[in-house]
Amino acid sequence: MIGTYVFRVLLFAVMVVGIGTIAVFIPDFGNKGNMLYSILDKHDRMDSIQGPKIIFAGGSNLAFGLDSRMVEEAFDKPVVNMGIHAGLGLKFILDDVRPYISEGDVVVIVPEYPHFYKQYPSTFYGQDELLTMVFDIVPNERKYISFKQWTHLYRGLPNYIGNKYYCLLKYGRKPRVATGRAKAYQRNSFNEYGDIITHLDMEPYKVAGIKEVDYPANLEVIEFINEFGRECKAKGAKVVMAMTSIQDTGYYKAQSHIDDLTVAFENYLEVPLIAAPARYRFKNELFFDTMEHLNKEGREMRTQMLIEDISAYMK
Repeated sequence: MIGTYVFRVLLFAVMVVGIGTIAVFIPDFGNKGNMLYSILDKHDRMDSIQGPKIIFAGGSNLAFGLDSRMVEEAFDKPVVNMGIHAGLGLKFILDDVRPYISEGDVVVIVPEYPHFYKQYPSTFYGQDELLTMVFDIVPNERKYISFKQWTHLYRGLPNYIGNKYYCLLKYGRKPRVATGRAKAYQRNSFNEYGDIITHLDMEPYKVAGIKEVDYPANLEVIEFINEFGRECKAKGAKVVMAMTSIQDTGYYKAQSHIDDLTVAFENYLEVPLIAAPARYRFKNELFFDTMEHLNKEGREMRTQMLIEDISAYMK
């Protein structure tokens, strides 16, 4: 009886592992137009630039809220906006740009507040989006995933596996067709700099309700940023940091967390913070669809502010 039970358990485990392994090798036809695939185009731009450049590294707050052409014209340096999705985790976001940093570069880190939530370290280590990234899009970058990251990422495997089979059954070899707001979340919504521009002429969407946030700051994230900054400095590159754009309502809901984070920055952050987090708080009507995604008017205002704040560190 016990032997039969053990056999069934082992058989089930083998089946689960087999289904998961097959999912990794299923071509991601349905999602190839997804915004995550824009990383390939951003890497190509990095490779194409000869000489010093300005690199923006962060989540979708940068993808939706930066006019890289304005920055390029202001500093007369080519700009690459590497912002895609906060769910990739700040660790991967910074690890991904490391090989492209050279002498004379300026790296502007623009994290989002959830990256520093101590109760939710997966926001730093990466979520479901990172599994898609390292299994389907840039498998060579699995080398950046630490054992500790995998201990957080495994929770997203059921969603990743389920989505792969769902897309295979529903779309086959055809790409998924985006409609409505989803059009702004596609690979072809980015311009040559790495900025999303599709949303600029779209009607804004109501931002979902925001809960109170009072999580303490994750000091491990700050130390990782410091380590990244030291490595860049050794390469002859400058690194500065600014916090994400955030909607007024979201800022006040997260006031406790932001205050704690500001104190942590003052005490532990080695990388220059070019402005207080509150500087990038904007009126609700300047946002497109989330509390970090600016609309056309907000994007222009925020870009001009970044130019002003970065200028002091470009001398």
